[in-house]
Amino acid sequence: MFEVRTFLLSSPAELRTRSGGGRMLSVKAKKVSNYSEQGTWCTLFTLQMHVSYKAFQLMALWNKNVVTRDQLDRMKNGCIVCNMGHSNTEIDVASLRTPELTWERVRSQVDHVIWPDGKRVILLAEGRLLNLSCSTVPTFVLSITATTQALALIELYNAPEGRYKQDVYLLPKKMDEYVASLHLATFDAHLTELTDEQAKYLGLNKNGPFKPNYYRYLCTLHI
Repeated sequence: MFEVRTFLLSSPAELRTRSGGGRMLSVKAKKVSNYSEQGTWCTLFTLQMHVSYKAFQLMALWNKNVVTRDQLDRMKNGCIVCNMGHSNTEIDVASLRTPELTWERVRSQVDHVIWPDGKRVILLAEGRLLNLSCSTVPTFVLSITATTQALALIELYNAPEGRYKQDVYLLPKKMDEYVASLHLATFDAHLTELTDEQAKYLGLNKNGPFKPNYYRYLCTLHI
């Protein structure tokens, strides 16, 4: 059973939604463990109850075929449908590619799917991951992430048997620094190499890593 939660809004973006008379909904794909939530900070629905009268459907369930063709048929005109969960499997988009439905490209990553009675559903990114397809995350940031993941996979593939167990491992700082060095050219940046004397004074290897493994980068977010 799928449940839709109506949350009390707390973040700045959510507060703006609330002040405009809106409600933010989130869908769960498992039973709620604490039913005391009902009537206090959220209201529970089944997905089947929800689709026919809400104007915005955001899937984030990390599952397959959460929204089916039957549910898409029941959505109201102008409903916005998008996926922020798992790959391209959350929404059954393949079921929408049939002769009786018309696809109209509005702009990049935005399509109208038009039913024979004129109803339009607005589908974002053709059901793919919204936070990758339509986000404003700079390609530079995605490049750093993808490079780090690729190097980690190469390390796992080449590692001798027994080096890694089924556990959680932190990536070494040397890998962070190597990935950063590969991207310096993007900013036309150039680094001065430490002299042997300077490296000795700091107690570092002149080739890095320059931070100990226990060091954590401080990141702040202002909204």
